[in-house]
Amino acid sequence: MIESVADFVSWVETSDAPEQITLRVAEGGSEMQSKVEALLKRLSADSKRMFQDSVLKMIMDSNTVCGQTDWPAVEKQIARKMQMGRALWGDRYADVLKTSHHNAKIQRFKTYLKQYAPIYVITLLLLVHVIHHW
Repeated sequence: MIESVADFVSWVETSDAPEQITLRVAEGGSEMQSKVEALLKRLSADSKRMFQDSVLKMIMDSNTVCGQTDWPAVEKQIARKMQMGRALWGDRYADVLKTSHHNAKIQRFKTYLKQYAPIYVITLLLLVHVIHHW
């Protein structure tokens, strides 16, 4: 079990499975903040960006079923990261959160339309029919 920051960094440096590192960060919460900060200090700017994008993709993939991303779940998982998310994405954290929130709103609206639009259409057609025959 990797408990300390030093153990985590050592594990990262000797790991031959980068997807496991990404997965651990993607699934982690605020308890991962110091570990992520220590890891990011050792990465170049390009490597940081690639790591950030990989974590985001893994979060999205873990909330995707049959090609459909559950954006409210993605939004919730990103928001739950709080300080660790800020440490991971830095200045991009607000944009990542904003984008996931925007996509979640669109998905909720589409779901709402799928559920309730037929009722409104039928009601509107009945109303037009009644007015037309009045």
